[in-house]
Amino acid sequence: MNERVRPPAQLEKNVLDRIAGPNATDKIFSTKAKGVLFAGVLGFSLGKSHRKPIDAYGEGIRVEYFEEDVKIIDMIAIADSEDLNIIADAKYRDAVQIFEEYVHGGLVRIQEVCFSGERPPIEGLMMLLDRTSDSDDESLPGLI
Repeated sequence: MNERVRPPAQLEKNVLDRIAGPNATDKIFSTKAKGVLFAGVLGFSLGKSHRKPIDAYGEGIRVEYFEEDVKIIDMIAIADSEDLNIIADAKYRDAVQIFEEYVHGGLVRIQEVCFSGERPPIEGLMMLLDRTSDSDDESLPGLI
């Protein structure tokens, strides 16, 4: 499989490149794949209203770079679509697109909380983790 997970171009530049990877200015995640996973899970935990279509895609990351974490992409696609067949080879692009749209929603929220100038980015991410993991809604799994 040669599939790529492609975040929105502008958010890849303005958010993801700042928090993830070896050249990040506010390095929080060691790789862009880990930053994308965090954003995708965050977007999913915020709910379907945070799933956002993408107008312009960024460079993207090959699915192989997600190693075992690719199962998270599959689980989110299955939960969202309520269709186990979404992860079949013929439909896998649709599964990745669902995940990308949750990544978009997560990156928007990270940008709002972490780059508003009110707090350092790491404090913003910790705040997002606290809010998500403290949810009373048992249908929303916590990030930790």
